[in-house]
Amino acid sequence: MPMKLRGLADWRSGLAPIAIGALWACATPGEAPPMQSASGATPGVAMAGGGGASGGVGGVSSMAGLAGTPALGGAIGGNSGNGSSAGSGGALAATGGGGTGGSGTQPGGQCAADPNFSLYLVGNSLSDQLVTKGRDAAFSAFGQQYGVTFELGYHLTWGAPLEWNYEHKNEGSKVFPGSSWEADLASEWDAISLQPYDRPLESDGGQELGNSGCCVGDRVSAAAFMDYAAAASPNARFYVFAHWPLSNSGGTFLTDWSTPAAPNNVRNRAYFEGLLSALREDRPAGSIWLVPVGHAIANLVSDSGINAYAELYDDETHLNEKGAYVEAMVFIATLLRCNPTGMPAHQAFGAVNAEFAGQAQAAAWKAVTQNSALTGVSP
Repeated sequence: MPMKLRGLADWRSGLAPIAIGALWACATPGEAPPMQSASGATPGVAMAGGGGASGGVGGVSSMAGLAGTPALGGAIGGNSGNGSSAGSGGALAATGGGGTGGSGTQPGGQCAADPNFSLYLVGNSLSDQLVTKGRDAAFSAFGQQYGVTFELGYHLTWGAPLEWNYEHKNEGSKVFPGSSWEADLASEWDAISLQPYDRPLESDGGQELGNSGCCVGDRVSAAAFMDYAAAASPNARFYVFAHWPLSNSGGTFLTDWSTPAAPNNVRNRAYFEGLLSALREDRPAGSIWLVPVGHAIANLVSDSGINAYAELYDDETHLNEKGAYVEAMVFIATLLRCNPTGMPAHQAFGAVNAEFAGQAQAAAWKAVTQNSALTGVSP
């Protein structure tokens, strides 16, 4: 049932997506960071404004050429590198069948989502990869493919884990629409994405938020964000952003992804799923889910023979344009519970061709639906 949002009217009215200049993460918090539619019509996206300096706003993007596109339903949100990224969403339901492989909906089908969908990201440069370089405008364009107006907010701090973002609410590297996550999460959001980063599941020596120094576990930090946000967003869906391993291990992606979680190894499938399981012990049923980006990359490796570290990474930590497109497709499929098959590429993701776009969409939908107990999305 569509949710009516509260408290966002001050920035929702007339909101245009913002094209952000290139931003990349450093290891230290606070430092500057180193369409064809199903109908056959090609929606156009008019982009005004450019890159801008690191950390700067490059301009404003506007949507155009979508009048001939069938009303569908969907939207998605951002990427950044460090810290936590949270997504809370209202009740979303996908209806209809079809799609490649015979399951789900796709552009041209029907997706029963609120025509106004809002996502708030808490994280770092790994989450910013969904926002930077005009990709927030791309997500708005993707949303238009489903007839959804997508609204995005974020609190992103370069190199930061959830603990840092929580304790330094006024020190984000990139924050929108307000000046802190505390102010932003006092308004209602459909989805809140929390991005874990370089912290153990449980706190070291019983450390607590507020006087920790280091290191408060992701279980405590994520729960603190959820508790605060729930006051204004009681129907929100929270999401653990399951990202990807570092590429400097000397191993392969699949080996690193399937390694058991350990206090010093928190970028693998076991860790992200373990964090979700721990958070669910303390939360109402159906309130916390997973965005399985790492799972989708693993599918690309297994199903399409892609060398993830060589073809999808920009450095040991961040994804390149192709990898960021995979990330975007997984967010779309998870948040809207819709098959992204047939979603066009977008100039904000560079030279992503139709062949790779199709592979990425298939990998995303497989990751989301084969892990339905984690994502809440059924085929």
